[in-house]
Amino acid sequence: MARPKEFERKEALTQAMKIFWLKGYEATSLPDLIEAMAISRSSLYDTFGDKRQLFCEAIEYYGTMVRQRRREILASAPSLREGIACFLQEIIDIAVHEDYPGGCFFTNTATALVTTDQEIREIIRGSTEKMEDELAAFIAQWQESGELAAGRDVRSLARFFVALATGMNVDARRRCNRGVLEDMAREALTVLN
Repeated sequence: MARPKEFERKEALTQAMKIFWLKGYEATSLPDLIEAMAISRSSLYDTFGDKRQLFCEAIEYYGTMVRQRRREILASAPSLREGIACFLQEIIDIAVHEDYPGGCFFTNTATALVTTDQEIREIIRGSTEKMEDELAAFIAQWQESGELAAGRDVRSLARFFVALATGMNVDARRRCNRGVLEDMAREALTVLN
């Protein structure tokens, strides 16, 4: 009979995500992961497979968490401007939060790895496209209600805000200044006028 696992899988995955986020895939060693996750090497392999499989699962987990939170923000927004403002504030809050390594796990991965493998690129690309699709649908909803001029291209606006989020995350990783990021968000909202 197999021994029961002596750790909480979700918590171990969260800790793996944080260490990958902090150090990047290439610089994260198995001893780093074992220490951060507080599990044995055999438990890591038995539960998550190898380092690459763990990384793929960690980055997918991050994408799911972030998309869910942003979906909730957009769903509860009383207006287009307020929804985008809250979306950008969430980007800022994660980027400068003391419990996180700075920036966005996707952005950090995409900019740090010179030779990211195809599966990891697809995970990042797919998640970014989903975020763009969700923003475009949110913007279109408010365009239909008359809050945004009928002639505005909702897909271009969604791409703009996704690109802004990426830029804000890179800037947060570089200097981690909430005030600067909030200035960027404030200026970005003027495109909705």
